[in-house]
Amino acid sequence: MINNCAICGAKFANKKCYFCESKICSSCIAPSEVAGRYTTKCIKCDKKKIDKISLLCVIRRNKIIVGILIGFWIFTVYPIPFLQMLGYNIPATAFQPVLITTAIMVIPFIFMFIAWQRRGS
Repeated sequence: MINNCAICGAKFANKKCYFCESKICSSCIAPSEVAGRYTTKCIKCDKKKIDKISLLCVIRRNKIIVGILIGFWIFTVYPIPFLQMLGYNIPATAFQPVLITTAIMVIPFIFMFIAWQRRGS
């Protein structure tokens, strides 16, 4: 399938603007000297001086990572009520390593969100 450029209408739009996510050709990309970034930016977004995307847009683009973070959260929060329903008497100190491990495992994902926001896709 051949995509047309959203700006000039040329065929073979093989790039995607990081900010507006429209398909663009290589001639409609703002040069890195002008844009000052490593991201692929179209000339429309460059003229509008768009430099950041919203937090909601970052979350939508990173659905898998958000799912993993929610999975860690469920793993951390919900074992206690389910195990107590089954009749196990669990001391609170047993879950301290789980909470520490989950907090440590979330840190790289936070850094990935920050890096992807700055660098682009």
